[in-house]
Amino acid sequence: MNLGERLKTARESLGLSQKAIAESIDTNPQTWRIYEAGKSVPGGNVLEALARMGFNVNWLLTGEGPMRLSEGEKKRLLFEEAHDILRDKIKGSLAHGGWRASTLALTMDQIRAYVFHKEYMPTAEELIELCRLNHMDDYCQHRNIDFEDFINTITNQEFGRPLDSRKPAQDLDDVLLALVYEVIEEIDNNRILSFQQKAELFSLVYQMNRGSKYTKERLKRFIEAVCIFLEQGVDFNKLSDQKLSNIIIEIAQHVVRGGDDEKK
Repeated sequence: MNLGERLKTARESLGLSQKAIAESIDTNPQTWRIYEAGKSVPGGNVLEALARMGFNVNWLLTGEGPMRLSEGEKKRLLFEEAHDILRDKIKGSLAHGGWRASTLALTMDQIRAYVFHKEYMPTAEELIELCRLNHMDDYCQHRNIDFEDFINTITNQEFGRPLDSRKPAQDLDDVLLALVYEVIEEIDNNRILSFQQKAELFSLVYQMNRGSKYTKERLKRFIEAVCIFLEQGVDFNKLSDQKLSNIIIEIAQHVVRGGDDEKK
């Protein structure tokens, strides 16, 4: 089953038409039909929207694992999304001088650490105050979101991220997935690669980097190396084990050399 077929299976599991699912993820039906036909690959925004609907992005890209996210995984995704929404609102408020940090118990350094670096996690009380100052109730009302549910989500102390610890936990899979989302747009804009090659690359990127500690720069160098082979017409699905092993070694060397260059 290829990526297009998995997208069709996901849609049919919800009993939705192509038009209905396209509306649910904020795209148009024609684009979704192209995805299902295997003529294009969905970008990061589409994959994130499908994840919010409960689908496992790993399964969509690679066919591995269950099709649907567990309830715990879905709650984690909603938790992260709620914080990203609040961070964006705070950025806008700071840019326009909408409120003064002096009205909060938080210092400006703490606000910057939360908003821009994700190195600080406010307490539940501080988050509620940030939501009030940034008019998240109006935001929720305009988008038909229950404000109480939003508050309960953003102050959730599950997922190994107790709010009173003041430090968000590091989850490698989430970090990796964010990087994959970011580079998907770059790959999708490549005019040399075919649609099938792009789909293979997306799958390969996720499979080979899962569980590793690549930095953003190293992940990009990994993709750069794989693109070189794809542009040469290499079909990773048809390689012998020995040939694939040799290519993987070359890719690893390319990535490591990049890491060494960064240290100089």
